[in-house]
Amino acid sequence: MTGRVDRSRRIVLVLGSLRCGGAERAGSLLATGLAERGHRVAVATLAGRADDFYGLPDEVERFALDVNHAAPNPIRALGGLRTRIAAVKDVLVSTGAEAALSFLTEVNVVATFAARSAGCPVAISERVDPRLHRERVPWRLLRAWAYPRADVLVANSASVAAHYERRRGSQRVRWIPNFVSPPRPEAIGSPPFELPDGRLIVALGRLVPQKGHDLLLEAWARVRDRTGWHCLIVGEGDAEPLRARARALGVADSVHFPGRAPEPWSLFARSDLFAFPSRYEGFPNALLEAMSAGLPSVAFETPAPGGPSSGASELVRDGHDGWLVPLGDIDGFAAALERAMASEVERRRVGANAREVTERFGSTKVIGLWEELVESLLAR
Repeated sequence: MTGRVDRSRRIVLVLGSLRCGGAERAGSLLATGLAERGHRVAVATLAGRADDFYGLPDEVERFALDVNHAAPNPIRALGGLRTRIAAVKDVLVSTGAEAALSFLTEVNVVATFAARSAGCPVAISERVDPRLHRERVPWRLLRAWAYPRADVLVANSASVAAHYERRRGSQRVRWIPNFVSPPRPEAIGSPPFELPDGRLIVALGRLVPQKGHDLLLEAWARVRDRTGWHCLIVGEGDAEPLRARARALGVADSVHFPGRAPEPWSLFARSDLFAFPSRYEGFPNALLEAMSAGLPSVAFETPAPGGPSSGASELVRDGHDGWLVPLGDIDGFAAALERAMASEVERRRVGANAREVTERFGSTKVIGLWEELVESLLAR
């Protein structure tokens, strides 16, 4: 710590929802961690409770605003935006918030204007790489308008933070990575679904193109000897296009889509190898947690324009605690999988090294960075 931290700050986290997703998981974990350290924490979600997937401890106050509704036309959309801003402002005022922390582009826009209106300092958080992820045009324009009005922009990727520093200056940008707190081994239960017999490669993430599960299927089909191995693709979304691709590639009998998992730890404890084929990320929770569980990982390295790679490249040290493959190199990804599958000794070596992420990105260190950020907001 660089200065005294008041452990009783009133902090409001603003999220889109508590549904199954990386930003939602990061936000719920941060709220829990701050509350455990004595802060008075509230979470405001633009969505209601119907989509809740992650829980919060009793000491975290929850405001499920239920204002996140789709609009049939631009005029109604503008009205909906004003409604969201007003709802978040009401929470900030009624709770006496000393600082607001928000996650994801659309929520950042709402939180920035709500906080400015409430007279509350706000730190917005970018969770993906904006150089690679394209928002819809209205939100790109609103982001360009709102982001300069936030007190601080937090990026969970060091590469993305450097990108914003060149635009905003280092005093208004912070790099704060995601953190990990693996449970004690005795606290890990059974997986929430039946697992196939044999060795398991697991991939974890929403069933959307960004996550690259289609690329994993292509690589899986190239693995020459997969006797006794199964590939598990865990996440919510429409699995049918991926099932169809698996059938076309002739690997449907060894690929499984069990749906989403509330917690990954029991699944990781039963798995032998982690596959992370995302096309782009910010700072991936799933990979961080898999490595902390001692799983060796194969991941794509995502090149970013105008700077070093973000995503897996900020976690994996190639050959030491995982393997990095150039994005789109299906043969290379397949070769890395096959090399890992062929040697239990190599998997154990790399998996043991992977556990070092619990020191590099542990909860005590990272939550301390958030506390320092809050103190800096109040000192402005």
